Amino acid sequence: MHNLPKTSKFLFIIALFLLGVLQFNYARLEVMCETVLLNNYHPQLQAAEIRMADDRNSWPNVKYLNLFNVIGQYRHSTATYMGAVIIPSLQMDVPLAAYTADDVYTLGAGMLVPHSFEESNEFIIGAHNIGYSSTALFTPLTFHRLIGRTVLVTNGKSVKEYTITATKVIMPSQVDIVFKNAPNHLILLTCTDNNKKRLLVKCEFKNEYSIKHLHSKIKKEVKRKYRLHNI
Repeated sequence: MHNLPKTSKFLFIIALFLLGVLQFNYARLEVMCETVLLNNYHPQLQAAEIRMADDRNSWPNVKYLNLFNVIGQYRHSTATYMGAVIIPSLQMDVPLAAYTADDVYTLGAGMLVPHSFEESNEFIIGAHNIGYSSTALFTPLTFHRLIGRTVLVTNGKSVKEYTITATKVIMPSQVDIVFKNAPNHLILLTCTDNNKKRLLVKCEFKNEYSIKHLHSKIKKEVKRKYRLHNI
């Protein structure tokens, strides 16, 4: 490099700089693309069969999210979603499956322990955090104040309403505590931005009502985002 003309040295330095910028921004660009696809995914909701959910449940096999998997599942999803997790004040609306698997986590959220929506108010629900302050999946949980916010879980027919009462950051080795859930509580689980820790959000059950009584603006969004056939 010492023998290069000054112009060549300058161009070489510029090229290295641009390469660094490209590498730095690629992750952000990937998240932007994932966010657009995830927020424009419109799954058909199907009634959950607990036996099927138990058979498919494989939380330990969930992998890191990447754009290629999002594109693949967006074009042809192999997951079965039965409802949604909605936090209106965060404009967060995530498809929900009655089980957890890699395909479920690619486009939505899943119950870590399958439960019948109709027969229980206690759920442990997880989803990815894709970082960069994205509005997709459970990412908004990691960069907003959460205490007191309303969380809605719906199957397209009825709505279970919860209030966020506590949050806690735990190590991956402590994740078993989420399975010691208190009665009538919902637990939301995601990773921190660096994926080294886990964010646990505890929500207390408040009420259940028909989706007909949901606020008109939220109900309109549910009808826009989800195909409600066969529910």
